[in-house]
Amino acid sequence: MTYTLSAEDIKRCRAIATEARDRVRSIASAVARSSGIPVSAIYGPDVQRQTVAARHLVMYLAHMEGLSYPIIGRAIGRDHTTVMDAVKREKARRSSASGTPTVRRAGA
Repeated sequence: MTYTLSAEDIKRCRAIATEARDRVRSIASAVARSSGIPVSAIYGPDVQRQTVAARHLVMYLAHMEGLSYPIIGRAIGRDHTTVMDAVKREKARRSSASGTPTVRRAGA
């Protein structure tokens, strides 16, 4: 079976992808402001605990807003399975009784 998309359909698909990237970017900016961790570190390869926690929080919040794992992964430069694991870890952290903040301010 072959599908043919019109130019309008392709334009709509691109708009949806752009909107999703913008939503993830907005979430990342908010997390960066509250945590003191730069957006570039959240998107980058840094594996320091605070940065990873901020990255996981961005992925979790994006998923809670209804974005799919593959869309979040493409927006943040990670594989969808990485996003799935991050969301799972953040959910587990939130359900634990510790009440420890997810992200502490950098340098705190």
